Amino acid sequence: MKAVASYQSQNIHLSVEKDKAVVLLGLVNKLNNSQIQLDHPAERKVLWDLECMLAGVVEEARQVDFHSRLHRAREATWPTRRRTAQNLSPELVKQMCIQKECIQKESSVEDTLVISA
Repeated sequence: MKAVASYQSQNIHLSVEKDKAVVLLGLVNKLNNSQIQLDHPAERKVLWDLECMLAGVVEEARQVDFHSRLHRAREATWPTRRRTAQNLSPELVKQMCIQKECIQKESSVEDTLVISA
């Protein structure tokens, strides 16, 4: 996974692959539309802000078929045809992520979104 985070002053700059940004947008949207109990109102505000930032840079968010695009992004990030989250231990997941980082080719600029807050 090619993800880059850096900070300058009070700002954080996060760069993630496009498929992962689509999955993150879907997750944040799900959290914002759920009745999940958060510990502090600031957490809800941060979720709303993050959803707005992601929706502004992920062009798929404005498409009618966002849910099908979200499904494809989930499968590209974590294919369920071969494995499921239920049958993987945290140690195995960590090992798989390390292996993937070692063999994954460099992402092109077109496959990466930069989110600045």
